[in-house]
Amino acid sequence: MYIQSKELTIRNATSEDADLLCGWWNDGEVMAHAGFPLGLGVKTSDIAANLLKDSDLTKRRLILEVEGNPVGEMSYTNVDTGIAEIGIKICSSNEQGKGYGRRFLRMLIHELFMQRRYKKIILDTNLKNIRAQHVYESLGFLKLGVRKNCFTDQVGQIQSAVDYELNKKDWINQRFKGDRQVLVETEHLLIRKFKSTDANDLFEYLGDEEVVIFEPYDMFTLEECKSEAMERQESDTFLAVELKASGKLIGNVYFAQVEPRKAKTYTLGYVFNRHYQGRGLATEAARAIVEYGFSHYAAHRIIAMCNVLNEPSWRLLERIGMRREALRIGNMFFDEGADGKPLWFDSYQYGVLENEWEYKG
Repeated sequence: MYIQSKELTIRNATSEDADLLCGWWNDGEVMAHAGFPLGLGVKTSDIAANLLKDSDLTKRRLILEVEGNPVGEMSYTNVDTGIAEIGIKICSSNEQGKGYGRRFLRMLIHELFMQRRYKKIILDTNLKNIRAQHVYESLGFLKLGVRKNCFTDQVGQIQSAVDYELNKKDWINQRFKGDRQVLVETEHLLIRKFKSTDANDLFEYLGDEEVVIFEPYDMFTLEECKSEAMERQESDTFLAVELKASGKLIGNVYFAQVEPRKAKTYTLGYVFNRHYQGRGLATEAARAIVEYGFSHYAAHRIIAMCNVLNEPSWRLLERIGMRREALRIGNMFFDEGADGKPLWFDSYQYGVLENEWEYKG
C-alpha cells in the first residue's frame, strides 16, 4: 500500500523499518494505551522477521509519514470476509494533537472501502483514551459498547475497552451528503460545512491581526488557510458562515461537545471578518447555532469562554441570552513572555440551559 495526500503518506512497513518500530514499541509512553506502559521489550530482528510475513490478504503494518518523516504506524488485518480491523498510533510526541491521526484514518478508510472492497471496518481503544474516541466518532464510527475490566495491563492495572465499527454504506452516505451541506439558514446567513474553495475568504480574517488577537493562534498565511480549509471541510465542529446575498464566507462558528459527554454540554466559539462586524451578523450566527444545538443535538447546556478584554464578544453572548456564570482569574494563556513565562489572562464563562432558552424559530 502506498497512499499520498498532500504532505501525508501511508506506506507498507518493510524489514528496513524494524529498528524504527522497535524504538516505538519499546517506549512505554507510546504503548501505554495498548496495555504496555513499560514497552513491549521486543527485538529488531523479531520485528523484521514478522514484517516479512505481512501480505495484503492477511495483515499489513503501515508507516505514517509527514513530509517524508515517519511519525507513527497503522495496521489493518483481514479478520473475516469483507471485514478489516485497524489500529493507529501517532508515535512522535511532537506530531500529536495536530489532526494528523484523523487525516491518516480518513485516507486508510477510503482505501479499504473504495479500493480494497471491504464492507466493514472495526477497531477498539482503551476507555481512557478519550482523544481517540472523539476522533473515531467524528469520522462516523458507531460506538458498539464498552467492555469493562476486559484486560489487565503490563503492571497489573485492570483496563476497559471501547468497540467501534464503520460500515461502507454509512461512510459513503456521510462523505457524499455534501461539502455544501447547509445546517442552518437564517435571514442573512447560511451556516454550512467548509469547502476547499473557502481558502481565500478564510485568509481575509485568519490573516488579520486585529481579528485573531484574542484567539489561541497567530495569523495564518494563505498557504496555511488552504490547508485549513481542506481540514475544516471534514470537520463537524468548525462551521462556515456564508453571507447569502453574496455567497462570501465571512466567518465561522465552533460548536463541540465537552466532557463528560453524559452531561450534554457543548461549547460555542466564533471568529468573523472585521469588515462584517458590527452589523449583527455574528449575533445572528451565534444565536442560530445555539438554537440548533438545543433542537438537533439535544444539548442540555451550552457554554462559551472569552477574554475579559474582548468586550464585543461577551456583549454578543449577553445579547443572545447567555448569562455570565464566572470570572476566572488568570486561568488561561496562549503566549509566553520574553522570559518564557506564560502570559496569563482572565476570562468570563457564559452559559445557558435548554429550559432557559427562548426559541426564535
